[in-house]
Amino acid sequence: MGEEFDLELLGIESFIEESFGQFKEYLFITGDSDYRLGTCLKECSEYLQDTIAEEYKLELGRGKERKKQLKLLEQKIVEEMPRQLEVIPMSEFHLLTKLAFKECDIEEATRGLSLQRKGWIFYYIDNKEQETIPVLPHEVMDRLKEITETKGFSQHMAYYDMIRCCISAFLNLYGVFETKWISALLEKYDMEEVEEKLEEPIEEPLEETALRLKEEAKSFGMEDEYVYDFDLEQEDYKERFDAVKDMPYYEPSVEELLFYCDNLIDEHLKEYRILKRYLGKKLESRVMLENLMEELSIEAVEELGGIFAIPEIMERYEGIFSSAGELEEFEQLFRNWEDHVRKWNNRGFTNVEMRERGKQGSRVKIDWEQAGIIFKESIPDPDASCPCGSGKKYRQCCGRVRK
Repeated sequence: MGEEFDLELLGIESFIEESFGQFKEYLFITGDSDYRLGTCLKECSEYLQDTIAEEYKLELGRGKERKKQLKLLEQKIVEEMPRQLEVIPMSEFHLLTKLAFKECDIEEATRGLSLQRKGWIFYYIDNKEQETIPVLPHEVMDRLKEITETKGFSQHMAYYDMIRCCISAFLNLYGVFETKWISALLEKYDMEEVEEKLEEPIEEPLEETALRLKEEAKSFGMEDEYVYDFDLEQEDYKERFDAVKDMPYYEPSVEELLFYCDNLIDEHLKEYRILKRYLGKKLESRVMLENLMEELSIEAVEELGGIFAIPEIMERYEGIFSSAGELEEFEQLFRNWEDHVRKWNNRGFTNVEMRERGKQGSRVKIDWEQAGIIFKESIPDPDASCPCGSGKKYRQCCGRVRK
């Protein structure tokens, strides 16, 4: 990794302007770029300083105290980089190295904003040249090179990524689960052998590993022996857990682990495609269709919205259906697909699999009675007989009046 890193990119500033609006001034440093960590920290906004300090559990304070704490923050960024780097997602690590080797395009470089909170990258704006320059300070570059050459580092990253993948997949399949379930499944897949073969063994207990990943990702909750999806925070996740505690977990294959790590539902299911095609014929906008399918998917899996969830979703897309009959058609297609969805209330089993085991699967409750569904007015074929009974064609009768 060279001493100089001077990747000049156009477009990041406008990206921030569009995405974050007033936060732009908090995320960028205006002026000549500097590659010293202490200077980058001193020149960035107090908002960004506090954001980075929070990552290292520091409070900067004000006045002279703040200056002292900024020095301490500089030290912590360098000292804790090995521990921090070890547990970041592979995607962020690849981004960091690509930034270091000047191999990022504009779109990739904007994703480096996720690394700002760790104090590893800073964005400078040169107003004179109208350039945006992502800067990795020399101290970060040197430490990155040192760490990546350390024995066993890549294996440790792979191990933590494997645990992260398991947690993400289990959250998508169960919503809430016991931490010990991770070790049970790792044993099933003989993944503990992977840990034993590490050049530098990882001594920390699995619970501590999960806690570290929670602190790094901030995308799930963890309390006592439970790991739970943030969507369950307002609802009592223990109540959700207790409702299914006597039910076995669905045990995904390795391929399914990799799939559900990044997916809540399987969009390749025949039943999903049929429902989406049906709704696609009724919605003019592709964006609206994707949004609707996402809302329906979340409710089908999580079942957090209660008895009126589906009606409330469909109310927001008014004018989709022309009659109560079409509403029934939709519900039947939704039910057919829902039966093949891996559901939190089934501990990851589908309704079809539950029935095969002699159990009643979980189903989203739908009550259309109180729903304010607005039906689209049905327009007959212009050349068909007018429904008023006049004997004329629709276009020559009520269709003409309609115009």
